[in-house]
Amino acid sequence: MLAVLAVLLYEIRIALLPFVFAMAVAFVMDLLIISVQQRLGSPRWPVATMVYVLILAILGGTAYWIGTTAVADLMQVVARAPEILRRFIGEAIGSQSITFFGQTYTPDDLVQALGKEVQRIIGLSVVERAAGLAISVLFGTFLTLVLMPFS
Repeated sequence: MLAVLAVLLYEIRIALLPFVFAMAVAFVMDLLIISVQQRLGSPRWPVATMVYVLILAILGGTAYWIGTTAVADLMQVVARAPEILRRFIGEAIGSQSITFFGQTYTPDDLVQALGKEVQRIIGLSVVERAAGLAISVLFGTFLTLVLMPFS
Protein backbone atom coordinates (compact mmCIF):
# COMPACT_ATOMS: atom_id res chain seq x y z
CA MET A 1 0.00 0.00 0.00
CA LEU A 2 2.81 2.43 0.84
CA ALA A 3 4.54 1.71 -2.45
CA VAL A 4 1.32 2.33 -4.40
CA LEU A 5 0.73 5.55 -2.46
CA ALA A 6 4.32 6.67 -3.11
CA VAL A 7 3.98 6.00 -6.85
CA LEU A 8 0.63 7.81 -6.96
CA LEU A 9 2.02 10.86 -5.16
CA TYR A 10 5.04 10.85 -7.44
CA GLU A 11 2.82 10.87 -10.52
CA ILE A 12 0.65 13.76 -9.29
CA ARG A 13 3.49 15.78 -7.73
CA ILE A 14 3.04 18.69 -10.15
CA ALA A 15 -0.67 18.93 -9.36
CA LEU A 16 0.11 19.00 -5.63
CA LEU A 17 2.48 21.99 -5.84
CA PRO A 18 -0.23 24.69 -5.60
CA PHE A 19 -1.60 23.01 -2.48
CA VAL A 20 1.87 22.84 -0.92
CA PHE A 21 2.61 26.48 -1.78
CA ALA A 22 -0.74 27.62 -0.39
CA MET A 23 -0.14 25.73 2.86
CA ALA A 24 3.39 27.13 3.12
CA VAL A 25 2.14 30.71 2.68
CA ALA A 26 -0.62 30.10 5.22
CA PHE A 27 1.87 28.63 7.69
CA VAL A 28 4.28 31.54 7.33
CA MET A 29 1.57 34.23 7.46
CA ASP A 30 -0.31 32.70 10.39
CA LEU A 31 1.98 34.26 12.98
CA LEU A 32 1.64 37.67 11.35
CA ILE A 33 -2.15 37.36 11.20
CA ILE A 34 -2.37 36.29 14.85
CA SER A 35 -0.11 39.10 16.07
CA VAL A 36 -2.00 41.79 14.11
CA GLN A 37 -5.31 40.31 15.21
CA GLN A 38 -4.29 40.46 18.88
CA ARG A 39 -2.86 43.95 18.52
CA LEU A 40 -6.01 45.31 16.89
CA GLY A 41 -8.40 43.19 18.91
CA SER A 42 -10.40 42.34 15.81
CA PRO A 43 -11.69 39.06 14.38
CA ARG A 44 -9.34 36.93 12.30
CA TRP A 45 -11.05 37.26 8.92
CA PRO A 46 -10.50 41.04 8.37
CA VAL A 47 -6.80 40.70 9.20
CA ALA A 48 -6.43 37.61 7.00
CA THR A 49 -8.24 39.40 4.17
CA MET A 50 -5.93 42.40 4.54
CA VAL A 51 -2.83 40.14 4.40
CA TYR A 52 -4.25 38.29 1.38
CA VAL A 53 -4.93 41.54 -0.49
CA LEU A 54 -1.42 42.74 0.40
CA ILE A 55 0.07 39.51 -1.00
CA LEU A 56 -1.99 39.93 -4.18
CA ALA A 57 -0.83 43.55 -4.52
CA ILE A 58 2.82 42.56 -4.09
CA LEU A 59 2.51 39.72 -6.62
CA GLY A 60 0.65 41.94 -9.09
CA GLY A 61 3.20 44.73 -8.76
CA THR A 62 6.06 42.28 -9.20
CA ALA A 63 4.44 40.74 -12.29
CA TYR A 64 3.85 44.20 -13.76
CA TRP A 65 7.45 45.26 -13.06
CA ILE A 66 8.86 42.07 -14.59
CA GLY A 67 6.54 42.36 -17.57
CA THR A 68 7.49 45.95 -18.33
CA THR A 69 11.25 45.67 -17.78
CA ALA A 70 12.44 42.13 -18.33
CA VAL A 71 10.27 41.33 -21.34
CA ALA A 72 11.35 44.50 -23.15
CA ASP A 73 15.01 43.79 -22.40
CA LEU A 74 14.66 40.17 -23.49
CA MET A 75 13.06 41.20 -26.77
CA GLN A 76 15.95 43.60 -27.45
CA VAL A 77 18.52 40.88 -26.75
CA VAL A 78 16.68 38.41 -29.01
CA ALA A 79 16.44 41.01 -31.78
CA ARG A 80 20.16 41.77 -31.52
CA ALA A 81 21.29 38.15 -30.99
CA PRO A 82 22.82 37.65 -34.46
CA GLU A 83 24.81 40.89 -34.15
CA ILE A 84 25.98 40.01 -30.64
CA LEU A 85 26.98 36.51 -31.76
CA ARG A 86 28.77 37.86 -34.84
CA ARG A 87 30.81 40.24 -32.68
CA PHE A 88 31.59 37.48 -30.18
CA ILE A 89 32.78 35.09 -32.88
CA GLY A 90 34.69 37.92 -34.55
CA GLU A 91 36.49 38.67 -31.29
CA ALA A 92 37.22 34.99 -30.70
CA ILE A 93 38.59 34.09 -34.14
CA GLY A 94 39.29 37.52 -35.56
CA SER A 95 37.88 38.96 -38.75
CA GLN A 96 39.65 36.25 -40.72
CA SER A 97 38.15 32.93 -41.63
CA ILE A 98 38.61 29.66 -39.79
CA THR A 99 38.93 26.23 -41.34
CA PHE A 100 37.05 23.14 -40.06
CA PHE A 101 37.70 19.82 -41.79
CA GLY A 102 38.82 21.53 -44.97
CA GLN A 103 35.84 23.92 -45.03
CA THR A 104 36.56 27.65 -44.57
CA TYR A 105 34.09 29.73 -42.56
CA THR A 106 33.90 33.45 -41.85
CA PRO A 107 32.17 34.79 -38.71
CA ASP A 108 29.10 35.60 -40.86
CA ASP A 109 29.00 32.03 -42.19
CA LEU A 110 29.19 30.64 -38.64
CA VAL A 111 26.36 32.88 -37.44
CA GLN A 112 24.17 31.87 -40.38
CA ALA A 113 24.91 28.17 -39.84
CA LEU A 114 24.21 28.48 -36.13
CA GLY A 115 20.95 30.32 -36.84
CA LYS A 116 19.79 27.59 -39.22
CA GLU A 117 20.71 24.90 -36.70
CA VAL A 118 18.83 26.67 -33.89
CA GLN A 119 15.75 26.99 -36.10
CA ARG A 120 15.97 23.28 -36.96
CA ILE A 121 16.35 22.25 -33.31
CA ILE A 122 13.68 24.53 -31.88
CA GLY A 123 10.89 23.63 -34.25
CA LEU A 124 7.29 23.43 -33.14
CA SER A 125 7.81 20.97 -30.28
CA VAL A 126 9.72 23.49 -28.18
CA VAL A 127 7.04 26.12 -28.77
CA GLU A 128 4.38 23.60 -27.72
CA ARG A 129 6.32 22.73 -24.58
CA ALA A 130 6.86 26.38 -23.70
CA ALA A 131 3.15 27.14 -24.20
CA GLY A 132 2.19 24.13 -22.08
CA LEU A 133 4.60 25.19 -19.35
CA ALA A 134 3.28 28.76 -19.41
CA ILE A 135 -0.31 27.54 -19.12
CA SER A 136 0.67 25.20 -16.28
CA VAL A 137 2.42 28.01 -14.40
CA LEU A 138 -0.56 30.34 -14.83
CA PHE A 139 -3.02 27.67 -13.71
CA GLY A 140 -0.80 26.70 -10.75
CA THR A 141 -0.45 30.33 -9.69
CA PHE A 142 -4.18 30.92 -9.95
CA LEU A 143 -4.92 27.73 -7.99
CA THR A 144 -2.41 28.71 -5.30
CA LEU A 145 -4.00 32.14 -4.94
CA VAL A 146 -7.47 30.58 -4.73
CA LEU A 147 -6.34 28.02 -2.13
CA MET A 148 -4.48 30.48 0.13
CA PRO A 149 -7.55 31.84 1.91
CA PHE A 150 -8.74 28.32 2.68
CA SER A 151 -5.44 27.19 4.22
